[in-house]
Amino acid sequence: MSSPEYNSSDCLQTGENFSTRSAFVSLIGNSNVGKSTLLNALIGSKISAVTHKVQTTRTRIRGIYTKDDVQLVFVDTPGIFIPRCQLERVIVKNAWRAFAGTDIFCFIIDPRRPISDSTKDILRKANGKLVLVINKIDLVEKPRLLEVAQELNSLGHFEKTFMISALKGNGVADLMNYLLKSAQPGPWYFDKEDETDMPLGFNLSEILREKLFIRLHQELPYSLTVETENIEILDRSVKIRQVLHVMSESHKMIVIGSCGKTIGTIRKSAEREMANLFSGRKVYLSIFVRVSPNWGEKSDILNTINYI
Repeated sequence: MSSPEYNSSDCLQTGENFSTRSAFVSLIGNSNVGKSTLLNALIGSKISAVTHKVQTTRTRIRGIYTKDDVQLVFVDTPGIFIPRCQLERVIVKNAWRAFAGTDIFCFIIDPRRPISDSTKDILRKANGKLVLVINKIDLVEKPRLLEVAQELNSLGHFEKTFMISALKGNGVADLMNYLLKSAQPGPWYFDKEDETDMPLGFNLSEILREKLFIRLHQELPYSLTVETENIEILDRSVKIRQVLHVMSESHKMIVIGSCGKTIGTIRKSAEREMANLFSGRKVYLSIFVRVSPNWGEKSDILNTINYI
């Protein structure tokens, strides 16, 4: 099941005279510039998986922030890169699809990296209000920040430039206040209490996938995916069954580890974070490692895990 699209017929309020304001805000940029970290900081909750590895985000993930009469719908997009296989083509397609229906683009940059052709391509295709967000300012000297800001402002028509550290929270409040003020009269698309529109099963899969990305090394994290098959919510506990798809028997052996130690450590870490989604109920996670050769080329699996 793919992530839903939204239009005026989906809103919670109808009529031309709105008492509310809203905006769709897309977080765009190259891989590993801090888009997911920024989304989590803006929402104030863990919405999107975060690791130090590139291409952690594989599909569009929406976070919802509602304050007073304003609702902002943030879209965390995969990074833009040159795809080499079906899965990577899906990832890049999901990134470009996020551009449709966007009111405000937050173009996020890591000032430690040179401005590439893909960076310029993203700027050319961002048709709407454009805001420059220079992230990771705690890792760069001020002269470099000013140099990057000047160069990027010469390439794009940015309405405003923000310098932030999404990880430490520096400058995030200023960015949020600007976005809240920029929202225009319009409907709300979600309930006030909602923080994301992603299905529970997807969120649980992302938690385990994040732990796998952190624990495993080299190319292995990119050759696996997670499918949540069953969720059973009881009075004091939750039972979850997940399938971990890997490409080969050798990958399966690495993921499981000697005497199951690797997968056991990953499972315990995932269980602790999953408990936050169930008001602290005890989570019992069962992980089944399944060899699914070339799963990234199979549309049925990609559809089941919400990538298409």
